[in-house]
Amino acid sequence: MIRADRAKLSIRLVMAGLIAFGLGGAAAPDDTAPDHEDALKARASGEIKSLEEIIETLKVHKYDRLVDVQIYRRDSRWIYEVTWLTKSGRYRIFTVDAAHAAVLKDEVK
Repeated sequence: MIRADRAKLSIRLVMAGLIAFGLGGAAAPDDTAPDHEDALKARASGEIKSLEEIIETLKVHKYDRLVDVQIYRRDSRWIYEVTWLTKSGRYRIFTVDAAHAAVLKDEVK
């Protein structure tokens, strides 16, 4: 229960930041950065999963902290890049297909 509450709080904080500063991030080198309104429309139409749904699919430790979320288009598909700070102080970066919530890459730096 505490983990779920904490994750929901992290999601709310990230979503507040995304709303305040726009749903966008760095574009992949071969694509242009989508307008945040495009991402919001894609979410509203059901083309992509919500950030909350994406977070729920990721296997993270309850003490890890969500620190960054970016969304961009690559090869005409939406991609979430979700970064967590682990308890050990390393960054864990998930690259996730936004339409299917499939983890494409899971790297630790």
